[in-house]
Amino acid sequence: MTTRTLAPCAALIALALWLMAARTLPLPALPWDPQAMSLDQIRMAYGLMPRGVIALLAGAMLGLSGAILQVVLRNPVADPTTLGISAGAQLALVLATILSPTLLEGGRWPVAMAGAGAAAALVLAIGA
Repeated sequence: MTTRTLAPCAALIALALWLMAARTLPLPALPWDPQAMSLDQIRMAYGLMPRGVIALLAGAMLGLSGAILQVVLRNPVADPTTLGISAGAQLALVLATILSPTLLEGGRWPVAMAGAGAAAALVLAIGA
């Protein structure tokens, strides 16, 4: 997909989410009061809408990271799995779970980022 088609697709998805929310939620009464909302409105406001927004952001960031890897490495098929970055993140999570579970108290993403960074550094050092 090119950026010419990506922007209208993102706008269409955002419009669909907005129309779905406008039909279900009491708009524009922000912040929403759960005591005055029906069960469907609560599910939409506190369950489906945040998940939809996070899914859009995560997808956009994953696409951006793949594009950055392809440009930096000058390889049109480069992605985090071919370079071992994903495996490094998973290995760090497994080792932290087995050897030091207290590292995971602050969340899993710092441990995964450290493992991914170490794997990327190792691959780039071997390649250099």
